This record gives sequence, C-alpha cells and structure tokens, in this order.
Amino acid sequence: MNSKELKASRVQLFRDAANFKKTERIPHFANVVTWKVFDAGYTLDQAMTNFDVLEESVVKFLERYPVDGLMDVGIRNQFTVTEAFGKGGYYYYDENVVGIHDHAHCTVETLQQYLDDPAKYAWEVILPKKYGASWDEKGLSVWKKTWAEYMRYTKYILHMAGITGKQYGLPSLSPNNPMSGAIVLGIEELFSNLLGIQQLSVAMRRSPDKIEEFINRWDAERKAVVTTVGETDYYMGTYNTFTTISSFTTFAAFSIVLLLFHLPRIPLVVHSALEA
Repeated sequence: MNSKELKASRVQLFRDAANFKKTERIPHFANVVTWKVFDAGYTLDQAMTNFDVLEESVVKFLERYPVDGLMDVGIRNQFTVTEAFGKGGYYYYDENVVGIHDHAHCTVETLQQYLDDPAKYAWEVILPKKYGASWDEKGLSVWKKTWAEYMRYTKYILHMAGITGKQYGLPSLSPNNPMSGAIVLGIEELFSNLLGIQQLSVAMRRSPDKIEEFINRWDAERKAVVTTVGETDYYMGTYNTFTTISSFTTFAAFSIVLLLFHLPRIPLVVHSALEA
C-alpha cells in the first residue's frame, strides 16, 4: 500500500470509528506535543523555536512508532510570532515545561458581547490589554518582522504536511495547518482564554445559567463546521474559509491581527499563534 492509499485507509478508519462502525483495529491518534522532543534527545528550549529540531523530532517519532495520526507536526504555539510583536503572550517554556499563565479576556458580563462580534471585541478590548494601549501604533518594521515570523512558521507547517502526508500516509488531523484551525469546545475556550480557570471556577457557582448559555451558543455555531470537515480529508478541525478579504495587503495585515489573539470564529491559520 503506497502512502496515498494508506492515508485514505486511515481517514476511513477514523470516520468509521467515530460513527461507531466495527473496524479491523483501533485507530491510533498520537497527541505527543512535547514528549516527542524529549524522545528525540532534546529539551524544550532547544526545540520550541528551532524548526530543524522540531522536524527531526517528528520524523524520529514516526520512524519509531506506528501511528495513524498526529495532533501536531511540531509546535502549537508559535512563540516567535508573538515575541516579534512585543512579548504579549501568555504561554511560556523552559527546558522541561510548556505552560500558560492563567488569564481572562472577558468577564461573565461581557461574554455575550464577545460572541456577538469577536473581531470588534478583540480589537477594542483584548489586544490593548494583551499588548498595551498603543499596540496598533507599532512601526512598520515590527509588523514586517511579525509577518516574516508567521510566514516562516507557515512554510514549516506546509513542509511538514508534505512529510507526514506524502511520506508517512498520515491524514491531516492537526490544528496547525495554515488553512485550518481546531474545533474548540465552549468550556475549553472559557478556561483557556476567555475567563481563565480562576474566574470560570467562580462563575460556574455564581452564574451557571450564563456559562451554560455561552457554551450552548458556542458549540451550536460550530456544528456546521464539524459537518463540513467530515466531507474532506481532514478528520478534525477547520475554520471558515477566509473569503471576505480580497486585497492581499488587507489580508496580510488582518492576518497578523488574528495571529496576535486567538479569534475562534475567524478563519485562517490561527488556533495557536494567538494564544502563545
């Protein structure tokens, strides 16, 4: 079986398993974000911003372990992108750990405001909070450097998609595809970004109706996306196609804005760069 046939068989295996059909075997989906780096003999600070080391780690993992899919092809959080723009990220790493500082982009009272217009809310509230009030006054050199880092990451992801797909026959399950994202459940988005663990814990006791309302609306709006994904060779995760931007210049500038904050309803690229 060549890699193309192997990929097709794995896609079908995942679909059958998800639909509770009897399969010849259980599909093996590997969520080994940092473990593969250690297994290749590196520390995280050696790998997180070094695409050569990340590629070596992924290839060594695939050579050693027979899997049907990978959660990512290197790194989910593009530290170089947010660092280039001004170190506004919440994620951090050292030799042994990738972590996140608990943070909140919203309050319980502003959750619906965020849902109604996430781009407006991000522009007016989140980005100034994350990168400072003058975040939109940064010079052209900063924007160019940030865009260059994003393009470098995109080039790496496309390169790795070729390796994992064409050489190893793995379907594109990763949220780190430049033209796809990840489907995040409402509860995860709440504790990861919008309210943070501390504020969400309090809100679940004091305002359970508001939390339930947010989750129901969030998840309902993503059902159509999941259905669409099921009709492609992506078993997991994609955002809406970016069809509203016609000018490349506008596209480039707006993409950077998206990279600086995780906008779940806006398409493109960006499950992770914005959270980093």
